[in-house]
Amino acid sequence: MTNMMRYICLLSLVVLFAACRKDLGNYDYKEVNALAIKGIPDTVVVKLGTIVPITPQLTFTQDTVADHFTYEWMAIDNASENKFKLLDSARNLTVEVPLQAGYYNVYYTVKEKSTGISWSKSFVMSVIGAFGTKGWFFMSDVGGKTNVQFWEEDLTQLGVYPIRHLDLLSKIKDPVSGKSLTLEGKPKYMNVTNLSINVAETGFKNWIYLGSEFSSEKINLSNGMLWRSPSYSFRFETANLYPSNPLWVHSQGRGVGYAYYEGQLYRSNSTSKDVFGIPINKLNTGETFKISPYIAAPLNLLELLSIVYDEDNKRFMKHYGGSTSYMTTLLPKAGGFDPNNVGMDLLYMAHTAAFGGQAVAVLKDAANKRFIARITLTTSGTTSAEKLEEITLPELAQADHYEVDNRYGFLIYSVKEKLYAYDMDAKKQWLLRDYGAGSEITMLKSGMNCILPSWAAYLLRPQNYNRAQIEPPVVGLAVGVFNAAQGTMGGKVDVINMELSTNPSYYSFTGFGKVVDVDYINL
Repeated sequence: MTNMMRYICLLSLVVLFAACRKDLGNYDYKEVNALAIKGIPDTVVVKLGTIVPITPQLTFTQDTVADHFTYEWMAIDNASENKFKLLDSARNLTVEVPLQAGYYNVYYTVKEKSTGISWSKSFVMSVIGAFGTKGWFFMSDVGGKTNVQFWEEDLTQLGVYPIRHLDLLSKIKDPVSGKSLTLEGKPKYMNVTNLSINVAETGFKNWIYLGSEFSSEKINLSNGMLWRSPSYSFRFETANLYPSNPLWVHSQGRGVGYAYYEGQLYRSNSTSKDVFGIPINKLNTGETFKISPYIAAPLNLLELLSIVYDEDNKRFMKHYGGSTSYMTTLLPKAGGFDPNNVGMDLLYMAHTAAFGGQAVAVLKDAANKRFIARITLTTSGTTSAEKLEEITLPELAQADHYEVDNRYGFLIYSVKEKLYAYDMDAKKQWLLRDYGAGSEITMLKSGMNCILPSWAAYLLRPQNYNRAQIEPPVVGLAVGVFNAAQGTMGGKVDVINMELSTNPSYYSFTGFGKVVDVDYINL
């Protein structure tokens, strides 16, 4: 039986070998496509915020149709939580890389769709340089997410921005953990301040506060766009980690600032080491009231000073003093109006340096009529309830956004794509801009921050300043415009010169989502 099994196995091998010999030559053999990748240096040097195009030379042995392949530029970021960072998915690298200064191993991979075969070329990318200290910040809503850009200004060619950080947050990371700065949800506000209250720093620093739906962080501008987690979160500037995410933060001058959250106003005073703690929207008797988020607060002060609106009692109130934790009522003026008995809803209020300093408010009564209130508010704290008068302009009744011009005190307001100006003394309205059908004005802003000089300071000592540089952010009118037909990045910022009768634009910036806020630094 054993011999029989041997014979059977041997016979099977002979049959199998014969079958294989018969099958030889019956297949169509195809050579595999091969690729040689050239044109990429072993080390590529990129200056932070610039674009250095990389155009690989691809030599295929067979298929050369570009659409038959996928492309990937992947960096190994050892400081990142995810470690791998996709730079681009195009054949050539022509985008600004979202990396901090440092060295990175980068892999360029080409993959054939039909076979799944891939080829790679590795190289080192050296990102060098630092952030500039002069330029524009832009905050916009891109598909429900917060996008922040920083355009560095070339002072030798004003209006030219050779370095543009199109995704600033992706480049800012905690120096210890490597964690990236993120702002969750839609954007809310942005404000440059000068404060010293911080658990991680000593001395006065220039900061930019950034707020979104679910986040409130700040960046240390004095030390080169530095951010630390979690100590730079806003909640660490409060008494009990509350409020953790204010609606806005506003600094009036060196060491003093306000924050607003759900009808409550908080103050910070670096000199007396007061953090944003107990709400100050109350009388010295202890009576509290809910205030509007719109306040009139002059810039460039050493004290806190503002006029607010009491929504519970429909009256204007005043806060004055960096260490004052309560508010006072305003005195009526003969020939003016009674600020303690307004009886209307506040739609908007802000301060203008025009008229020697004035708070301008837009209100609505029960019959849906519009009124403008004007209250003298000088930097020395003087207040006077000047006027409260009805304005019967249909455009004002339909307005979406409001602002007060910081040079002449014109009231500015928008209705969809149209922008209007109103001279409150001459009782004259005119069309300032028509951005065209399909456009939507999303933001108005006049006067940037307390770090910039006031226009009065410039006029007093013009020899100390570069007028062409500081005039647009100090007295220009910034208008955010969005056109959905141009895609998610169909937003722009128009900075208007209010001095000339033709109202030309100082600058016009493009390439944003729905613009929410802008700011400017000159450090």
